[in-house]
Amino acid sequence: MTETLIQKFTYYFIPHSENQFQPRFLRPKTTIIIFIIIVVVENLFFLTSYYFISSPLFLANLIEESIVQYTNMSRANTTLPELKISPVLSQAAQLKAEDMAAKGYFSHISPDSITPWDWLKKVNYDYSYAGENLAINFTDSEEVVKAWLESETHRQNILNPHFTEIGIGIAKGTYENQPAIFIVQMFGAPKMSSQNIPAVPEMTSVPKMNNTTLTPVPRPLSSPRPSPQIQTIAPTLTALQPEVMSMENVPQQSSTHLSLFQKIFSNPKQTTNTILTIFAGIIIIALILKFIVQIKIQFPLLIANGILLLIVITSAFWVNNLLFNIWPSVI
Repeated sequence: MTETLIQKFTYYFIPHSENQFQPRFLRPKTTIIIFIIIVVVENLFFLTSYYFISSPLFLANLIEESIVQYTNMSRANTTLPELKISPVLSQAAQLKAEDMAAKGYFSHISPDSITPWDWLKKVNYDYSYAGENLAINFTDSEEVVKAWLESETHRQNILNPHFTEIGIGIAKGTYENQPAIFIVQMFGAPKMSSQNIPAVPEMTSVPKMNNTTLTPVPRPLSSPRPSPQIQTIAPTLTALQPEVMSMENVPQQSSTHLSLFQKIFSNPKQTTNTILTIFAGIIIIALILKFIVQIKIQFPLLIANGILLLIVITSAFWVNNLLFNIWPSVI
């Protein structure tokens, strides 16, 4: 078995007399097959992203668990306990997401002055601490958590030691006359005692997007504000600092681990880029072996095939990153 693998590797990658000093991996037929695979992978990436945008139910079932998983991974890195999924918090987050989708705004406070805490009251979530992060048009759950973590205010919510529960809401709607996916991340700690703790004022910030930094602007939680004016729909985050109130306990549900299917399709950009990276690495190895083994016998066509594939892969990387810089945003 091992001998067979070595023979195949030699035949495909190392120039020698049995393959006429033309490694099969760099021949035109193999190059065409690899090109087709790259096109298929890219199409799957775009179809997955499109399906996220067009099917909020699939998005909710898939991204909710993965967002919670990546959030808890971030907390584990700082030795904080993981957050448990609360069905009640998830219900409040879903109501908020659907309200933004229906009314076309992207803000912690709705145009009719409904605050995050009002959504918690609607579902009878009694809490000691609560917080909120918002995002729009992300189709990659790891990307949205990463964007939140890159913003100090959002990061404080994710790594807040007072929070014990989490809920995710996702809804499809329209924002600034464009299709949009609204993501709401709510945090909470059920009321454990009758002790009242003073409220912490809200801070809303937008992280770096497209090399532009927006300065955090503090706003009183009780004051209504108009919907934000954003020039482009790129991934956007919003964070609300914890507020303290008195109330009772809420049942908890343990967070789940992601299946392979969820990891692949809830992170289309990462999955696609990983596949492209593997192909690029193999092509680079083939080209190096072509140059250093039998230096005096070279075939320009094979070298051109390898370089062409690397250009195609580089272009695919560029398209993937461009796509994610155009769509998502957080506040």
